[in-house]
Amino acid sequence: MENVVELKNATNKFVSLCFSGFVAENVHGVDIETLEDHRGNKLGQIAAHRFVKECVRKGMIPYWDCEETNKPSNAIAENIGLEKSFEYMVYISPVE
Repeated sequence: MENVVELKNATNKFVSLCFSGFVAENVHGVDIETLEDHRGNKLGQIAAHRFVKECVRKGMIPYWDCEETNKPSNAIAENIGLEKSFEYMVYISPVE
């Protein structure tokens, strides 16, 4: 991966990471994964903040995308200083 921030616990095991989920030219989609038993400790927020700072340092553009109903993800984005720049509709159709 081109851009990744990893957080480990006291036993050196990964508990949270933030990475470029997709890359389009200079834009890097922010993806966060935190082990379920470590959620609620702001590890995703810490990883995302470090990731965004590293993107900016490298001249990359961090891009955050999530559903309006995903309150935890939206809270992280807001808490690390990202601002909503646009909204769009998504249509889902079952595949049979």
